[in-house]
Amino acid sequence: MKKTAKTGRAGMRKFWTTPAVLLVAGVLASCIAAIPLILTSTSHKKTQSQAEMPLPAEKVHTAAVDMAREKNLKISKEEENNYLEVTDGVQTVAYVTEPDGPEKCKLTVSAEISPAKDEKREQTTQREKDLTLQKIDDLCERLNVKPVSIKQ
Repeated sequence: MKKTAKTGRAGMRKFWTTPAVLLVAGVLASCIAAIPLILTSTSHKKTQSQAEMPLPAEKVHTAAVDMAREKNLKISKEEENNYLEVTDGVQTVAYVTEPDGPEKCKLTVSAEISPAKDEKREQTTQREKDLTLQKIDDLCERLNVKPVSIKQ
């Protein structure tokens, strides 16, 4: 009877060891697989500012397109009256206008600037923040309106 008890315990130990090893291996593999996704999403993060505009989205989008053309900036992407991306080769600014009723919209301006030599990431981020706010101000001035609110 003692042999049966020992064999039973050893069998139970083998029974639980295999799933435990597989579980640990699966957890480790999923952590390793997630690392590139985390790095990719943080490395491509753009600095954004948002403003509620007291104008229709189409009017704000058209003004952004006109400003880009007047300054001879390259329009790298434009989609269906709500997304515009312009660049001068060093700075890239994207405008997204979302209707928020018939006479107002939400404007999101994001910026990406190539860092200057020896510039720290915090300095580049601050320049990007300043650029997004400047572009909102430029649009407001062109449209002769004041934004309802601005968020960074």
